[in-house]
Amino acid sequence: MELLIQTDATRTISNKAGNYEYKIEQAGKMVTITRKLTFNTTTITPDIYADFRTLMVAWNDEVTRSVLLRKK
Repeated sequence: MELLIQTDATRTISNKAGNYEYKIEQAGKMVTITRKLTFNTTTITPDIYADFRTLMVAWNDEVTRSVLLRKK
């Protein structure tokens, strides 16, 4: 099976609630997919809830939670 990524992809979000990172990299025949979610606080208060929700929507995005492989 041949591995081919059209382009490396990176998506990052940083806000008051925390950080989200999604990265796809290809080196030769190896593909690395990285997803990271970190929070700046242990308590989500109403003033940062919108930022928290932004991070969670990105984390739960169906596109970034799935890997589709196709055999040629």
